[in-house]
Amino acid sequence: MKFSKETLIELAEDLEVEGIEGISSEQYDSLRWVVVYQNIFKFKGKLYAYYPEFGKTECQETDLFEYEPDMIECPEMESYEDTIIKYRGVK
Repeated sequence: MKFSKETLIELAEDLEVEGIEGISSEQYDSLRWVVVYQNIFKFKGKLYAYYPEFGKTECQETDLFEYEPDMIECPEMESYEDTIIKYRGVK
C-alpha cells in the first residue's frame, strides 16, 4: 500500500498521525554514511513497514525520503514468534 511521504516523515520523527499506530523501530542496516531503520506501523488493522535513513553523525545530514516519490510503497508485514537461545556463565 502506498503512503504519502509527509505521513512517513511524521511517523519517523515520532509525531502522532491520525489513524496510524507506530509499533516498532529497529536498526535494519548500516551503510557507510547512514543507518537504516525498519519501522513498523499499524493502519486499519494491518501492519506495514518503511525504511527511513538517518546520518551516522551530525555531518551526514539526511532529508528523509529526499529522492523518493510523493507516494511511497510500504510492504505489508506480519508478526511472528521467534525463540532465541542465549548463553551466560555459570556461577
